[in-house]
Amino acid sequence: MIARRWNAWSRTDRADDVGSYLHATGVGEALRTPGNLGALLLQRDQPDRSLFELTTVWSSIDAIRAFAGEDYTRAVLYAEDEAYFLGWDVQVEHFAVATLAGFDTSHT
Repeated sequence: MIARRWNAWSRTDRADDVGSYLHATGVGEALRTPGNLGALLLQRDQPDRSLFELTTVWSSIDAIRAFAGEDYTRAVLYAEDEAYFLGWDVQVEHFAVATLAGFDTSHT
């Protein structure tokens, strides 16, 4: 299993809209891609902005390529991102999942 992590920052006054936007775009697309095992979206509000960390879990690099394309180290971005985010990571990070406990992955 491989975890794929990406960060983005929004204005605090747009933070409530970001979760539904991501579910309509990248999270939704990832969840519909064969080999995706789930997604975790974290939010941390700061005085001047909100940080969003999205981690998706995949069965293989090939599954990630099916979602992200041949250069799977680049973030998958959407035309409307600029309306929601102040900035984002252009590159994503990938990690081998050493332990995944307590999550229901029976749908895979």
